[in-house]
Formats: sequence, C-alpha cells, structure tokens
Amino acid sequence: SLISVLVLTARADEEMRNKLLRNGAQDYLLKPFSPQELHARLQNLIEVKRTRQILQVALTSQANDIAELATLLAARQHELELTVQSLKMSEERFKQLSDSDMIGVMVTDFNGRIMDANDALLEMLGYARADVTDGALNWIALTPTADLAQDFEIIEQIRTRGRYGPWEKTYIHKSGRLVPILMGAALLDGSETTTVCFVLDLTQRKQTENALRLLSDAGSQLAASLDFEATLNTLVRLLMPTMAECVLVDVVEDDGNLRRAIRAISPMCADDTYSALEGETVSIQRVISTGEAALLSPGVTADDGAPIREALAMSLPLTVHGRTIGALSLGCAPDGLPYTYEDLTVAQAFAERVAMALDNSRLYSESQRAIEVRDEFLSVAAHELKTPVTSLRGFAQLLLRRIDKAQTVDIQATMKILKTIDQQSAKMGDLVVRLLDVSRLESNKLSLQRQLTDVAVLVRTAAETLQRNTQKHTVTVSGVQSIQAMVDPLR
Repeated sequence: SLISVLVLTARADEEMRNKLLRNGAQDYLLKPFSPQELHARLQNLIEVKRTRQILQVALTSQANDIAELATLLAARQHELELTVQSLKMSEERFKQLSDSDMIGVMVTDFNGRIMDANDALLEMLGYARADVTDGALNWIALTPTADLAQDFEIIEQIRTRGRYGPWEKTYIHKSGRLVPILMGAALLDGSETTTVCFVLDLTQRKQTENALRLLSDAGSQLAASLDFEATLNTLVRLLMPTMAECVLVDVVEDDGNLRRAIRAISPMCADDTYSALEGETVSIQRVISTGEAALLSPGVTADDGAPIREALAMSLPLTVHGRTIGALSLGCAPDGLPYTYEDLTVAQAFAERVAMALDNSRLYSESQRAIEVRDEFLSVAAHELKTPVTSLRGFAQLLLRRIDKAQTVDIQATMKILKTIDQQSAKMGDLVVRLLDVSRLESNKLSLQRQLTDVAVLVRTAAETLQRNTQKHTVTVSGVQSIQAMVDPLR
C-alpha cells in the first residue's frame, strides 16, 4: 500500500486487532492514549514507510542490475562458445594442414632447435620422426652458411612484428643436396622465442625455371657457331651442371656405325653410374633405331615389364627432318634425384635444338669442303686454260712473223701451225665444256650425249695433246688399236 494506516480504537478485542492488521493497517492504538504516544506511533509509521520505499528502490535497481548482468553473461557465454568453436575449427584446420603432404610444418625456437615437424617436412629433407624425437634436427645446421646472416636478420623482424614471410631460402637435404624452399614464420601465442613455420618445397618450380632458361639459351647459343666441335662444347656447357653431371653424344657415320663424338663427366658423377652409362650401347642404339627417348636404369628392369618411371640416366634421339643423326645421353642429375618423365620431356625439347645445330654444322662442313673442291678445280682449270691460250698466242704470233717476212708462204709449215692452233682451240673448248659440266653437276642438270666411239682413238688423241705440251717427256700408248664403246666423247 502507498498509504500507511494507524487505527485508533477503544476496543481491546484481539480478534478485531488481527482483522485490522490483515486488512492493511500497519499499527493500532487503544484509547486512552497520550498525544506523545500518537506522535511517536505516527513517526514510526513514516520511518517504516520511508525505509520500505528505499528498500523497494534498491531492490528494483538490484533486480535490473541482475537482469542486465544475466544478459551480459549470456552474451559473453555465446561469445565464448563461438571462440571455443573457432579455436576448435582453427586447431582442426592446423591439424589437417600439418597432417597433409602439401606443405611442411615445424615448431622451432630461435636457437635452432626443431621441436616438432610433420611428415611432409621430414620427407622434404630426408629425415625420420626419430630424428625429431632425439633432438637431432636443428634448422641452423640445415641452413647453408651463406644464408644464416639473412635468417638472423629475419629473427629480429619476428621478435618485433610477431611474424615474417614469406621468403625464399635453402635447406640441406640429408643426402647433401640443396632444397630450395619458400618459408613463413610466426611466434606462437604467449611465447617470445617459439615459432611455427610453414615450408613449401620449390624444387619443382626451380627445375621448371631452369628448364625454361636452358631451352631459351639453347636456341641462341647453339646457333652461335657452325663449327661441329664448338657446338658440342656449347652443348656440354649448357647441360653441365644444369641437367646432368655426365654427357655423351653419339653420331651416326656415313657407313651407319656409331661414333662417340664427345664424352664429358664431372667429379660429382658417381663412377658406377658413368661406367654403367658407358656400357649402355645397346640401349642407345635402340633409341637411335626407334627414334624414341628412354629412361635408362643400367642393370635394373621393371618386374612386370612396364616402362621404368624413374632412372639414373636417359638417352634421347637427335632427329632432324625425320632423320636420326645420333643420340644424346645424360646421367647423374645434379640434385641427386632420379630422372623422371618430366625431365625426359624437357631433355627431348633440348635434343631437338641440339640435332638442328649439329645438322647445320654438318651441312656447313660439307659446303666448306665443296667450296674447297671447287676452288681447287677452278685453280687447275685456270692453269689448264692458260696453257692452250699461251700456245694459241705463240703460234699465231709465229705465223704472223713468217707471213710478214716472206713474200711466199710455206704451205706445209703454215698448215702445221694452223693445225696446232686448231688443236689448242679444241682443247680450250673441251675445258670450257668441263667447266660447264661442273656447273650442271652442281645444279643436277648434266646430261651425257652417249654415242658409239672408238675409245682407243680418244686415248691416242689425248696422248698426242700431252706430247705437244712437253719436250722433256715422251708419251707412248700401248694396247689394242681399236675398242668401241657407248660414251660421251666430249666428256
């Protein structure tokens, strides 16, 4: 009730008093009473009322606070549930990522210790789970000395920023080969020295980049020289050590036999691999005869007869214009890994460029030899032409002097001179025909005019021509007087 009630009554009935109190009276006063008592009773009622109101306000405020707190607690509980759920999902994703073979994951500290690593990282570097358990793995020991300065600078960045990356670096495989990687690192929550690192193997990407660079350089560098030996040396320089530590080139000779044109081996190539590749003559001959590249694993064959998927060496046909001119054989891959069909595909593209360059060198050599033969022939022809021209001029001058000095002409002597002039003119004509024949031979247009001819007469005529050109020697002809044959008498 909002109004306090004080009942004044003359009845001292107990039942009446209880009824009044049940109906809302806060107090009652029996007559007779004094004014002081009435005042005191009223004052008490007012204080009780005021206290009740204060308590009511306090209770209402407290109830509101409790309701607000309950709402806040409910919201916080929901946020906590979401956070827990998010953490569970994050942990699950991290676990899936760590358990996958797509990327390497490891937990390390700044002192180099690798405290944990997933299987992908261990396989990437060639180590086992026991190496992690025993504490044998240390990222400082796995890093080449030249890369350590960069890593220590990155550690300071991680201390400051809490994370760093990605950046490229190199780790040393257990076998000793270098593994190019892409790496990112971040401090674990609540730690100042422990990091989680994600590692991606870049070996395949680097191999692809090297292959593209090799093919790009091969076209221009192999075409830089038309010398056969220089081309072979360029080939070796391009392949070692990018694709192999052992290079063999076999070429097919004109008689069909194989000739080892070049063999190059670096100290990094294992002796047994090189020796085995040297002995793969039958496999190399098969590559040349079939025109198909092949992976070679000397002494190893697939149990089911299927093609070998990985090998220590490979051989590639050198084919140009549909003709196989040799084989290029490679062994000892520089990264220590076996060759795969992806490597074979790159090597085939390179072999096509090599075949074209070697064939161009062969054609150039043949053209140079043809030019040398031509020049030699022209030199001989010029000498041969000079002889009859000199004779012609000499006999013509002799005849002119005789006619000039004498009133009468010695017919017999003149006839002899004219006969000689005629013979030398015929010889010049014959030489000119031969020169034309050379030109026709080069253009594949030479045709022989065969007719029944006395070869013995041709021989005696040639002997007489030789005799007229020399006084120091006597030319004699012995044999049958006549022999008939179908020949071209001018040639």
